[in-house]
Amino acid sequence: MMTIKPEDYETEQRLPFPEGFPAPPTDELLDAIEQVLIYRAEQRGIRSIGLQDASMPIAAGLKRDALLPVMVDYLTNTIYKQSELHFESDLMDTLAIETLEHRAGAENGEQCVDADVKNIQSDIAQNVQRPMLYNHSDDEGLLFASTGVSPVATIPASVTFLMLDAALESAHNLSMTHQQNLAGITEKSELDLTPVLELLARLDINNSVIAPPALHVRLSELREKALDRQSTFGYTDMDSQPDPDMQESQS
Repeated sequence: MMTIKPEDYETEQRLPFPEGFPAPPTDELLDAIEQVLIYRAEQRGIRSIGLQDASMPIAAGLKRDALLPVMVDYLTNTIYKQSELHFESDLMDTLAIETLEHRAGAENGEQCVDADVKNIQSDIAQNVQRPMLYNHSDDEGLLFASTGVSPVATIPASVTFLMLDAALESAHNLSMTHQQNLAGITEKSELDLTPVLELLARLDINNSVIAPPALHVRLSELREKALDRQSTFGYTDMDSQPDPDMQESQS
């Protein structure tokens, strides 16, 4: 009969990934996310992406400092929450325990009553286990925001890709419904993120991205800067003229 020592039992019970799920370096991961999302959009027949009074080619719009932050907010606050996914890792357990201890400390060491369990679980879900993408302020971003990657990965990178694909499909459906209601026709090749941003505005979200007034004017300004340097807006210093696919509505 094989004898299991206490230390062996503890080893077997320990969850994997003490430092979080494996993920590529930040820039490589963001590059891959942009490329995959653009590819999936093109597979759906999408050729341009717009928001309010501005529109641009899909390859320029789904960039980390362009309109990707809208998709990230949509993913985090709707698609991910509706999925009710939970991933086990040693890091997740550690962070959850720290959250509980912090909550108990804030309550002067008193034990939490059963009625607070759901609130605690909600805190953990919102602040501990969440998609690895987040948005941060960026004065050079189209929406004054850019997408980054959290250094703490409490969900696998592959799940982020899958949920982004689901967010893209959902946003496209919202776009076509919005077009139908607005003009009586649908244009499958145009992904209008206006209804997505309007939906997010109705949710209780802290620090969500917003569209600046006259977005097409800001897009023009950033495009001019991009003509003189390499940019994620779809231009390089080798371009002498703007992309002919760039479309801007006049206010």
